[in-house]
Amino acid sequence: MANYRTKLRGYGVPEVMCNALKRKRPADQKSAKNVKKPRKAELNYLPPYPAGEDEESQEQERIQLLSEVMKRDNNKLIKDKMAKTFSHRRNKIINQSPSIEDIKARWPALFEASHIQDEFQRITMAPSNPSIDMSRGLVIRCLMVYLGESTDQLLKEYDVS
Repeated sequence: MANYRTKLRGYGVPEVMCNALKRKRPADQKSAKNVKKPRKAELNYLPPYPAGEDEESQEQERIQLLSEVMKRDNNKLIKDKMAKTFSHRRNKIINQSPSIEDIKARWPALFEASHIQDEFQRITMAPSNPSIDMSRGLVIRCLMVYLGESTDQLLKEYDVS
């Protein structure tokens, strides 16, 4: 397992890099001190930046978000900007461990009720908008497994041609 994590660290996987001893403060450079791992049901623990985006462009989006929060009746725009800056926000929170006051100053929309629910869904959900067919198929398969039925006898898949 240690060799696997070393290879991942060599490739620059952010979820492994945040636990590297070189990236910790000198007082915290112990292997088991402040190990950051995903908690139960966290799928998007440390997501990469979107394609074509980097830290600088995400910081510009955050600054625009601060000005939009001051305006009224623009929840749709704020929701879009919060979704766009999710990876930047997670990287800052995981790697720097800022205080609540700092988080509130940098992302004030995160402390509104509707945006808290959206943030929770971003952290715990894998597909953002699954299709109804995919959801229906998943529910049927899970129900069959739960009831102990054989999926081979009950489901047959067909190609539409």
